[in-house]
Amino acid sequence: MGRKIKIFLGSKVFKVSLLLALWLILTIWYVVVFDTSFSIWSYNHPNSDIKNLNFNAFYKGEMFKGQFKAQDNNLGIISIRFQTYIRPPYSLEDKLLFKLKERSASKWYYVNTYRSGLIYDVPFFPFGFPQIKDSKGKTYEFEITALNTNSVNRLSISDRYPVLQSKYKYSRKEMLQDKKMLIRFLLIKFTNAFMIPDVVFSSFVYLLPLAFYLAWISFLKKIFKPITDQSKKIIEKLNNNVILGPFIRLFKKIFVHNLDYFLVIVVFVDILMIQLVNDVVYVVILILWMFTLRTYGRSSKESFAFGLLLIALCPVYLMKGLGPTAEKSAVWAYLFLVAGMVQALIERKSER
Repeated sequence: MGRKIKIFLGSKVFKVSLLLALWLILTIWYVVVFDTSFSIWSYNHPNSDIKNLNFNAFYKGEMFKGQFKAQDNNLGIISIRFQTYIRPPYSLEDKLLFKLKERSASKWYYVNTYRSGLIYDVPFFPFGFPQIKDSKGKTYEFEITALNTNSVNRLSISDRYPVLQSKYKYSRKEMLQDKKMLIRFLLIKFTNAFMIPDVVFSSFVYLLPLAFYLAWISFLKKIFKPITDQSKKIIEKLNNNVILGPFIRLFKKIFVHNLDYFLVIVVFVDILMIQLVNDVVYVVILILWMFTLRTYGRSSKESFAFGLLLIALCPVYLMKGLGPTAEKSAVWAYLFLVAGMVQALIERKSER
């Protein structure tokens, strides 16, 4: 019996099942984290729900208004996606005055002030308020006013979808007692979650270990070949870019081999477009990176080279006014330098 278990645990079927389960568990976990809680579901509102939507930086006293129709009862949070710039010191942070009420009401239902520094940690910022049990079908208005804005602490509304999201809380006890309610809740929750680029990108990264394993052991090598070829074409196009060209030419001299191209593209997508706040994605990418380098007999120099490249790009982003992009590039650079150090220690040990 023990021998059969050992054979099964070492089989490809078990490894594929394990990686598939890992993808599913991590995806569900991130959806729950993104929605704040398992019993909360989020609705993504169109930009048309915001009255004076513009993507310019706030100035002192400017008021950002919006209104939306509640999709369910128990409304308790609305999230606004902001665009941040270079982070100011604590003493110079802006303050945002948030107000919410039902459209027909004469008084504000909830008023609170938030420091802008919190938004740098959570750009898709949740403004919470006491739960409204009978909110379904009602229209609500909100206002966000910048109180102490200056050239150092400026913020703006992001142009990434969704800009506005409303969140509704279900009773866990009622869901466990009513299977139809539970199924409806799960369908709504995950359908809306997979309309958000952050969730789609995270789930895609979680699936990469399974995809890489299948590509390594099976016929999927033929499928991955066009993907890596396409990644190489993208690198070639960047080669002619005025700003990125010199870095790409240096980059090509030092590495890349096969699936490395693919991981490099994923990292740049996160830096330039997604700017995800998800530590698990860092871990998955770095493990795959080191595994790929070891599989193809590459050295730690490749990790150091990529980390230094990302550091070299930071001043370019800052000159273009892309503070969050520079910060994200610096984070990835640090992680690849750490990965390079780990690889170097392993290589040193192997040599001894």
